[in-house]
Parts: sequence; structure tokens; C-alpha cells
Amino acid sequence: MRIYNPTGYTLCKVPGSNPVQYEFRLAEVDPLTFLHDGLCVQPDRHEVTDMGSIPRPLQPLAPKDRYLLAYILHDSAYHKKGLYFAETMNGPFQFAAVTRRYADGLLYEAIRAEGGASWRAWAIYSTVRLFGSLAWA
Repeated sequence: MRIYNPTGYTLCKVPGSNPVQYEFRLAEVDPLTFLHDGLCVQPDRHEVTDMGSIPRPLQPLAPKDRYLLAYILHDSAYHKKGLYFAETMNGPFQFAAVTRRYADGLLYEAIRAEGGASWRAWAIYSTVRLFGSLAWA
């Protein structure tokens, strides 16, 4: 997986949210895009994320802000049960449903693309495989 236009978004804290949530918006020009298995993948253009649902005691192992792009992609896949795909960066991007397993696999790949160690990406992936069904429902 490769990440293109890693700054092609805005992120703002949602006032009064508890736990803290962030509003994510894709840029209109040069939006954040992932290249995975020959396809361009984008999260929803407007999403709310908690930047990784990581329990406080485990945050030193998986900092919430370290793999932000991976968490945004994963949260979008979970919230919408799908993502936007295109054959080229210029699109057109079309929504397609994804399975929970696929979304979790993208999380692993995106963490690795952001420079995360394989053991750390596997630990986060394993945790969402074990407990992610609660959020997927």
C-alpha cells in the first residue's frame, strides 16, 4: 500500500464530544488517497473519527495520533461499510461495500504504509479482529 497526498484533508475537534471526536474532511483538490492492490481507495469525504479506539493503558503501544491516516480509512470503512474505489487517481471514485475483514486488513496495510512496525500493525489488527464486531454492527 502507498499513501498519496497525505495532507489532503482537514481535521477539527468536535466541540463538546466525550470521548473526544474529530471531524475529517477530504480536500477538494489532491485528496488523501491510498493505493492498494492496483486500486485507488479513498475514505468518505466527510467523516467523524476518534483516531483509533485504543484503551488508555495501551495508547503508549499504539498512539492515537501516530497512525491517523490508517485510522481515518478504517473508521470510514466501519461507519459506511464501504469505501470509494477508482482505477486511477483521477477517478471517477465509486462507492463499494467492503467486508469487516477487508477493512481490518486495510488498517494493517495502512499502518505499515505509515511506517508502523509489523509487530505493532499486527497487534492493532488482531485487536480489531477480536473486538471490532462491536463497532461493525
